[in-house]
Amino acid sequence: MSGSAVFFLCLFLAYRSLAETQNSDGSVCLLTDPPKQCGEFCLTALKPLIDHIAMHQEQWKNSDILKINETRVKLDRILERQETWSLKTIIPPGFEKIGNRYFYVEKNHHQNWFSASKTCLQMGGQLAVIQDEAELTDLRARITHDTSYWLDINDLVNEGDYVS
Repeated sequence: MSGSAVFFLCLFLAYRSLAETQNSDGSVCLLTDPPKQCGEFCLTALKPLIDHIAMHQEQWKNSDILKINETRVKLDRILERQETWSLKTIIPPGFEKIGNRYFYVEKNHHQNWFSASKTCLQMGGQLAVIQDEAELTDLRARITHDTSYWLDINDLVNEGDYVS
């Protein structure tokens, strides 16, 4: 009988301990509205972490803006350098600005139209095509009047029908 008395005593103590735990304000949380109460609890518990992440996102955003500004300044410098260098590197030696364009006027080597056209192509250009009266006036001022010059105009397809 003493074995059953010990058993009932242990059962009684376990039941009483369980009842006290459920009614106390200790570490057990009794939920009357679980979604609402857990949501509030979780947000309260996570707020420091969320604030920390937001702070880092703001720092990254500011860092990105600074990097974009630095990149923009570098690109502007590159563009300025490119503009000053591009004219020097694109214009081959011997070409001169006449009017708004660059021309190469051969003064020493005489060629027929076909050879002159081929030479121009090899230099990266073509025989001159006069675009307007002002350009013609500028060209006349720079050339020798007792010399013949070739233009990119011909009647190879239909004689008397000149095309450029």
